Amino acid sequence: MGKGSLTSVYPYDEVKNWVLLQWGRPLLNIVFDSGNEVVAGELERLFESSSEDSKSSYYRFQTFLTNEQEEIDNPHLENIRSLKLLANRLIAEKSQQIDELCSLLLEEP
Repeated sequence: MGKGSLTSVYPYDEVKNWVLLQWGRPLLNIVFDSGNEVVAGELERLFESSSEDSKSSYYRFQTFLTNEQEEIDNPHLENIRSLKLLANRLIAEKSQQIDELCSLLLEEP
């Protein structure tokens, strides 16, 4: 289960004169998000199914966050509502994969 991929864009003309303090939060977001994406890509490659007929053994449920939603410490009600809507949309879009994963987890060895 992913925490959401960042979608922020930092145009050169906007950030070229930033001082170190202004880079604090964006740099943390970039570092954390890039590490997650690398790990997800490697796991996807590692657990890739060997044939088109077989199901994958790697499931990742990830969505994209807007600039407002990227603030992980934003406790405002509007942000919480927005994140809940995003989670419900992801669940609806990935319901088939969620069902597949649940079936795999319920299978007896």
